[in-house]
This record gives sequence, structure tokens and C-alpha cells, in this order.
Amino acid sequence: SDGDISEKMRIDSSGQVGIGITSPGAKLHVKNSSSGGGGIFIHNVNGATNSSADLYFGNWSGSSTTTPQARIQALNTNTNNASTALAFWTYSGSSTLERMRIDSSGRLLVGKTSSVTSGSAADSLVQIVGKKGSSTDLGQLTIARGNTAANLGNNAEIGEIIFSDNAGGKFAQIQCCVDGTAGGVNGNP
Repeated sequence: SDGDISEKMRIDSSGQVGIGITSPGAKLHVKNSSSGGGGIFIHNVNGATNSSADLYFGNWSGSSTTTPQARIQALNTNTNNASTALAFWTYSGSSTLERMRIDSSGRLLVGKTSSVTSGSAADSLVQIVGKKGSSTDLGQLTIARGNTAANLGNNAEIGEIIFSDNAGGKFAQIQCCVDGTAGGVNGNP
């Protein structure tokens, strides 16, 4: 009916598109005006194993093709959307490579695309394999303090791992502190 007409989308004079908002604050600004959810839905109709719906970020080179600088990919890991993963890709200077994945079990995978499925590591929510430049090298995790060595004195705390219950009650911790004068390789665990 004619009484049901209302604005749904606006393109302002600067070319910004607003959906659900009359004053867009970005090239594409989507706002849900109700409490029932909303947002942008990117859909892949294939549904086959390893099909995906992708969100690309890139710089346009002025030609008809654009090299993606980053990508977020929702990936069907089984047929008919039985399970999915969320993959994050970045550009290395020559190609776009997967850097991190959240698998269908909620595990964060860094340095690999599939989780360890046997042994005690299979239950780990964070799995780091390899390090920058070599996926076959040792896994590496860095915990750093936000100061330079020149600003740290004897016994300054560098980092810690805390073991607690789900309410934050601390049961144990592993902590590293500066031993003596701070330097590039000082510190005793």
C-alpha cells in the first residue's frame, strides 16, 4: 500500500551508502534499527566442501583486477554446511596467504589450516605450529612487556601465565622477571 512507503537506503552527495541510516559515516554504513539483529550477510549458494563466502580488502591498482590485501573467509569444511571455519588471510607482498583459522570446534589455529586431532594437543583451544618464515620450525609464542629494557629495573615483571578457574580465582602462575640489569637476553624464569 502507498502508506507503507519509507526510505530503506540512501546514497549521499559524497557517494556514501547508508542502509537503515540517513547520514552514513562510511562508504557503506549498515544500521539495524530494531533489536532483532541485522548486519551484512555474505552468502555462498554452493554448500559443497571447501566452498566459501569471502570478504576481501584491497587496494585498487586502477585496472580491472585488484590484489586482495586481506581476506576473511567463512569456509564450509563439510558438505551442506555441517561444519564451518573462519579463516584470516593477509598479503605477503607476492601472494595472499592464510595466517590464522578458527575451526568448527572453536580452536584457534596459527600456522596451519587443520587442528591436531590426536594426543593431548587435540583438546587445546590454541594451536601454534611453526613460526614466521617456516611452518616446519618450532612453535613460538612471545609475551612482551610494553617497555624497553632501558626502562626496566631489577625484578621488573616481564610476563606471566596465570592458571585460574572460570571465575578468575588464581591457583598458580609462571612469571618471568628481570634478573639484574635489563638487557636483550636477561631474565630468568
